Amino acid sequence: MKVIEFLLLIAVCNGLPVDIPKAPQLLLPIPNINRLAIKGDPNHITHHAIVIWNKVDSGDPGNPIIGYKLKVWEIPKIKRTVYKTQGGKVVRVLEESFPELYIYTNEIPNGVPKEIVTQTDETAATIREMYDDVLYQLAVQAFTAEGDGPLSVPVRVRFGKSKDRTKEDLLGKKETVYK
Repeated sequence: MKVIEFLLLIAVCNGLPVDIPKAPQLLLPIPNINRLAIKGDPNHITHHAIVIWNKVDSGDPGNPIIGYKLKVWEIPKIKRTVYKTQGGKVVRVLEESFPELYIYTNEIPNGVPKEIVTQTDETAATIREMYDDVLYQLAVQAFTAEGDGPLSVPVRVRFGKSKDRTKEDLLGKKETVYK
């Protein structure tokens, strides 16, 4: 009987998915994000960010760098349930908060990033339509005809909501007064 259970266990384990191999990354130099310039008008809902990075060389004349990919992920808020006491009763409250703004890892976020592709001589790109109260993670990578290089160290950015602005201000229906 134990032999049958063992064979069944092997058969089940062989049918389970194993880590899917990723496409190998080329050994290209890693570009670094040097500067982030924010462009925006306080009377508009969206912002623009200009990301500037350093140019890198593949070191292989037969496989030169043909461009860069700036990847932009929207990082969702972390939701958690907290129990608090209010008026002598325990109340369940759903709280939302952003992950850390400063990160110390090259972990790639879940989801499909927005991707901006530039030519090899361009070391800057503009990200359009960035919104208030959204956390973005940015990274850049060089690529050649053979594939993509590694991602740069990620940078996170978030635009906060101004307490002085109202929805009418954002839609341009009312003059904004900043204190």
